[in-house]
Amino acid sequence: MLCIRQLCVSYGDTQIIRDIDLELAKDEILMLLGPTGCGKTTVLQTVAGLVPMDSGEIQLQSWRATPRQSVPPEKRRVGMVFQDFALFPHLTVEENVRFRLSDPAPADHWLELLGLSDLRHAQPARLSGGQKQRVALARALAHSPALMLLDEPLSSLDAALKDSLRWDIRNALKAAGVPALWVTHDQGEAMAVGDRIAILNKGQLAQIGTPEQCYRRPANRFVARFLGDASFISGTRSAGRVSTALGELSIRAHDGADGVLEVLLRPNDCVITPAESGGNAVITLAQFEGGSWLYTTTLDCGTEVRVRTHHTQTLQAGSRVSVSVDCTSTFTAFVIN
Repeated sequence: MLCIRQLCVSYGDTQIIRDIDLELAKDEILMLLGPTGCGKTTVLQTVAGLVPMDSGEIQLQSWRATPRQSVPPEKRRVGMVFQDFALFPHLTVEENVRFRLSDPAPADHWLELLGLSDLRHAQPARLSGGQKQRVALARALAHSPALMLLDEPLSSLDAALKDSLRWDIRNALKAAGVPALWVTHDQGEAMAVGDRIAILNKGQLAQIGTPEQCYRRPANRFVARFLGDASFISGTRSAGRVSTALGELSIRAHDGADGVLEVLLRPNDCVITPAESGGNAVITLAQFEGGSWLYTTTLDCGTEVRVRTHHTQTLQAGSRVSVSVDCTSTFTAFVIN
């Protein structure tokens, strides 16, 4: 339903967005992910009509916007949810959701669906952060938007609340059958909630795909490092396999010539076992994560490899260990520039 073609945006002489192409299906949730300053929010604001574009086009149902053919924000049928809620403090929950609605039925529907019926007469000042965000979402959906734009909607909430609320928001968007662009810097949030992820780097699209595709088959080192923990081990490629300090590894189809490559290892690709004598690595850092341990190890060859284990496998920093990988698995590799 949403189609963005060759979008370029500048602030003064500084180009922020360059040649972005995106499409959203009818009820798809696309997560815009990337480091601070990469242009995520600018994409949202441009789609909403709040920021002019230099070139390209944006099309949604009945309207099409270009640099020469502007469509005002109020004509775009776009709903927005911000990290700061943007509620009217002098209005009740019900009045906020019903704002500018002639028919109260849609407001009542979303108040009920988002568990806000008992709070309809409350002022925003009485609400928790999660409740305020539900009100903001209900208000946006009550106006039957053709597209939802969410700009870091959970960033101001505590971790425990984020986990539950992101599913409430996802379920509400799916119930409404409306496509959504959701900006976040939280990788876990992006992979858990999104149907697809679009990863931006310096204003350009680095990769777009399902969470699994982007995590398991990153297009480049930037995506590999940004989307989850990543270690790289160098090796020499020959006949479709790479010889490394952890053995011969099979890699996915690779266009480069035989030679030296870097193989991507995720923490769960590796196994670590104690080695009172011998071994091939030493633990340099041990991080407890609740349900797991994340160990940073340095192989005898000098390569740093991160390994995640069950929380019951407790090892000490400074310990000698053996690090290994499943040599029957297939890995992603990159050419060393």
